[in-house]
Amino acid sequence: MDITHLDMDGIKALTFDRHELDPIIFDIETGPSNDLLLMESLKPDFTAPSNWKDPVKIEKYIAEKEEEWLEKAALNPLTGGIVAFGFRFKGINYSILGGGSPPPECHILTGIKELAQRAGQRPWVGHNIKDFDLPFICRRMLKWGFSLPLGWRNDRYWSSFFEDTKEMWSFGKFGDFISLDRLAKFFGQEGKMGKSGKDFSMRLLVDPDEAYAYLAKDLELSEYVYKRLKNADQQ
Repeated sequence: MDITHLDMDGIKALTFDRHELDPIIFDIETGPSNDLLLMESLKPDFTAPSNWKDPVKIEKYIAEKEEEWLEKAALNPLTGGIVAFGFRFKGINYSILGGGSPPPECHILTGIKELAQRAGQRPWVGHNIKDFDLPFICRRMLKWGFSLPLGWRNDRYWSSFFEDTKEMWSFGKFGDFISLDRLAKFFGQEGKMGKSGKDFSMRLLVDPDEAYAYLAKDLELSEYVYKRLKNADQQ
């Protein structure tokens, strides 16, 4: 999957016609924090059930709980960060870079703000963005002292130009979750071919081309699903 990497100058060179509201399809990939001191300070104090007496079993139990916590660290904005931001616009996949591999999170966040300012209030589309991507982005911006992109929030709610395909699919049924992979397969696509974003940050270090191909695939699946759902809405 092709993807074009943009620095700040590249983002500023993009053209957005305010009268042609082509959607921006976007997705983030996250990884665990490299700040070992922070991770240690945030790690819960795991304990085995109080009636356990065997020290070997207790030690194993605690080790397993710590491993489970670490595996989920990338999905929590307290213990994880954004390692890639991809967006698709007018049939082209892009990622925001800031120098280095993986790019520093602050560069990515600066790029997101610049993109938001330039693109305006056209549809911003993704899967599960209201529960994951958008809160994650905003919380990481607060971490680094950024102000949030203008217009993203409408009091306690996300602005109406954000369109979440998970929400569109639910048709108002509360708590009805479906993964992008499953929804794409339902609509006849091949899905993610067994891959997931769980190890994206490690894949980015070992094989950046494969990692960004995965991100590009996510963007294309999100666009396909969005078009299917949107067309059904307009018929």
